[in-house]
Formats: sequence, C-alpha cells, structure tokens
Amino acid sequence: VQPNDDVSIRLEWDDAASANGSFAGCDIDYDLEVYDGGFGLFADSYYDCPELIVIADTAPDGNYFVVPSLYDLGGTPDTAADAVNLPFKLVIYKAGIWYNEMDFNDPAFNSFDGVGAATLGAVLVKTGTSFELQDGNGDTISTGKMGLPQFTSSRK
Repeated sequence: VQPNDDVSIRLEWDDAASANGSFAGCDIDYDLEVYDGGFGLFADSYYDCPELIVIADTAPDGNYFVVPSLYDLGGTPDTAADAVNLPFKLVIYKAGIWYNEMDFNDPAFNSFDGVGAATLGAVLVKTGTSFELQDGNGDTISTGKMGLPQFTSSRK
C-alpha cells in the first residue's frame, strides 16, 4: 500500500438473522454520504458493498460529516418484538499512514424501524493534508498527517 494524503471511508456490514429469517450481507442496502461544513452533499456511495468514499488531499479545508444510513433491508422488516440489531463498521484510513475502525453495535439500525434511518458516524476536520478524526460524539480519535497505527472503538 502506497502512503498518500487522501482519506478513505469504508462502510462494512455482515449478515443478520432474526426470528423471521435472515438479512444477507449485500442484500442489506446501506448507503454512505459525506456532507461538507455547510451540510451540502460532498460525496456519496449508494450502490457498492461495501460502500467507499475517498476524500482527496485536494478537497477544500473544513469539516466533513460522515453519515451512514440504512436504505433497505433486502427482505421483509421484522415486527418490533422480533427486531434484531444490524451492526456495521466504519473503516477510516490514510493508506499506509493510519487506520481506524469504528464499530456500531448499538441499535443505530434494526430490522424493524431502521429503514430510512441515518446516524452521524464521524467527523473529519481537514486542514491542508492533515485530518482530525472525531467520532459522532465529537471525541478526537486521531489527528495530523500521522495517527495511531490502528484504533478500534465501539459505539454503545
């Protein structure tokens, strides 16, 4: 992997099983959007599995809001009593420089009322070719051109 100053954001997920059946990995339709500081859509990934967005080092300085969402289950929604959580993971990295995994195991999305739901997954603050990565609560995870070689956090 050749180091560079771009930041890649990947949304990953696995299969989920419930009392009414299962929701298979890529049949579950997650989407990934990044909004700029004025909340204008900067980039999107709607049709991939996993979803991927790259913020180039030439992008304007400012805040970038990373928003994963659940578009469709790829199956019949469960009843409230049978609902299962649909965990997902955001992988945010500068190739060859730093790597972070953010696990969302809490019911940000579930198989009953999750369709159409979105959540603030992370915020990237870009200054030049340096990025500060914050979780959805505003806590700093990594800063600068260099970061922690690997960091995994769980949102609960």
